[in-house]
Amino acid sequence: MKTNKKALKNLSPVYIWYGESDFLLQEAVEQIVTALDSPGFKDFNLHKFTAKETPMGNIISSAMVFPMMALHRLVIVREGDKLKDNELEQLVLYSSDPVDTTVLIVVFKK
Repeated sequence: MKTNKKALKNLSPVYIWYGESDFLLQEAVEQIVTALDSPGFKDFNLHKFTAKETPMGNIISSAMVFPMMALHRLVIVREGDKLKDNELEQLVLYSSDPVDTTVLIVVFKK
């Protein structure tokens, strides 16, 4: 699959999405996965977490690693509404100076 270069230019380093429609949220995530997809991308540069099970420090650490054999790394965090106040502060701090080779998506239900 070829990388969509036009889509890559329009990507932001951080996305905060919310909504009750799992289908629409998943569809939006898949559009970014498709834009970033290249050989070996999903094996080394696609990381999925749930906020309930993974400390924000681990998520931020993953977002700060440079991609391997690709132009970008994608970090997806589900259940963002389970983040604690101090974890939200860490997210805001990271968002103020994100790594430009990483796309971080945090999905909230509410």
